[in-house]
Amino acid sequence: MIEVSTCKNHEGAEYHSIDIGNLKRVSNEMYEANEDRYTQKVYFGQCVQCAKGIKNRENSFQIICDYNCEILVKRSHYEIAKTSPGFMECFDLGPECARRVKKACKESGVDWKDYIMPYKKLTDVYPTK
Repeated sequence: MIEVSTCKNHEGAEYHSIDIGNLKRVSNEMYEANEDRYTQKVYFGQCVQCAKGIKNRENSFQIICDYNCEILVKRSHYEIAKTSPGFMECFDLGPECARRVKKACKESGVDWKDYIMPYKKLTDVYPTK
């Protein structure tokens, strides 16, 4: 079950996050195997949760992490969280892991769009050259 947590940055301003650590479905051995495969082929990116290579930008997602790659910051709280002691910036999330996060968020009554962003929309906001 996903729960929204309230955190504070250095100035004491509050921001929201969720913990998706219990949604991880890959063992350490499989993570390492995925990591090895990723280094042997050309991929668009790599999923931070399972280390699988992401083939297409169109079906990948971006997440904002705090303290570790299992704590997701609410997208609208990016500016507040930037001054958090554990702020880690943005990472890629593959389609399989994103489906698990979306499903868990829906079951918990949390809007997944507040925490993960489709990569194609990200490029609309921040165009690449």
